[in-house]
Amino acid sequence: MRNFVEEPLDAYAAPANDRSVLATLLRNQSRLLPLRFDCGTDDPLLAAHRAFDSALAAAAVPHQY
Repeated sequence: MRNFVEEPLDAYAAPANDRSVLATLLRNQSRLLPLRFDCGTDDPLLAAHRAFDSALAAAAVPHQY
């Protein structure tokens, strides 16, 4: 989130167990709608997107990247 907001991250009141996108998806996997995401090769989040894709694949979460 720090790449997308100006406020300190402490301003967000998400419980600690709800701060991981991957953990949240895995907890709710049975209710997921089709998941698709993309990223340009010059995007500063490319490494994070690739890691997320790998983590989803390892957890057998259907998705399109």
